[in-house]
Amino acid sequence: MESTFHKWLEELSDELEVIQSDDLNEEANGNLITFNVPNEPNSPLNEQALIDFITGCRDYYQQKMNSTKMVFYSWYDEQSDQLRISAVSQKHAQLPFRCKIKNCQLIDFATGIIDKNSGLFSEQEQLNVWQSDI
Repeated sequence: MESTFHKWLEELSDELEVIQSDDLNEEANGNLITFNVPNEPNSPLNEQALIDFITGCRDYYQQKMNSTKMVFYSWYDEQSDQLRISAVSQKHAQLPFRCKIKNCQLIDFATGIIDKNSGLFSEQEQLNVWQSDI
């Protein structure tokens, strides 16, 4: 599992270009990257590997941006079984979701991915999102 995440981080560091826009949705979509959640039978997904991967992604976004302050955020798309990450300028003062969101601690967010639970289709009916200022 860790080798898959390591490979993805290497690819991200080589290919990531952070864009900035006055349009929130344009910026969010331009910085969006998706990862299919791995389901390797001999190497089960675990919280610490996910946490290390997500924080590694955040660190690469931070390295690639210029002096603009941004918010890195991540969520789990339950219907497509994808981990999604993006970043938007802090000047927008919001994330580009049309649903209610629940800001989560990273450990809770990672557990939700393992449990295949985005929060959106549960009793809370709020999308679990982890975010960090960068």
